[in-house]
Amino acid sequence: MKFCLLTVAVSGFACACRTKQNLDLNDELARSKRMLDEKYFEAGRLREEAVAKGDQNNDQRAQLQDLEREIESVKVQRAEMWRELTRLKEMNEQRTNESAQQGDKLKSLDFELHRTQARIEDTQKLLDCRSADLRNK
Repeated sequence: MKFCLLTVAVSGFACACRTKQNLDLNDELARSKRMLDEKYFEAGRLREEAVAKGDQNNDQRAQLQDLEREIESVKVQRAEMWRELTRLKEMNEQRTNESAQQGDKLKSLDFELHRTQARIEDTQKLLDCRSADLRNK
């Protein structure tokens, strides 16, 4: 009978150990499931963030392309403006040269006019003298 009691006690102890092991394993399983759920949740959140950042990246690339097109447009405008400025400077220089030439020509004509006026005055004086001589005769 002692043997029977010992067997019952050992088998009760084994049963209790197994129940405790089952409880421990069930707890470990529940913790693992919770961690797995948390990891799935985290993976989903990270996927959503990656999609959002991908969309944001695409938007920023589109903005960058728009800005690059604007920059190219401004460069073309600047080149056109530079050519126009160069053309206007050349035209201004040409007009300045023409003005200087016309100024020189005007001075020459003024000198010629004064010289002709002086000759007219001399001729008038000579004419007055001869007219006076003819009246006196």
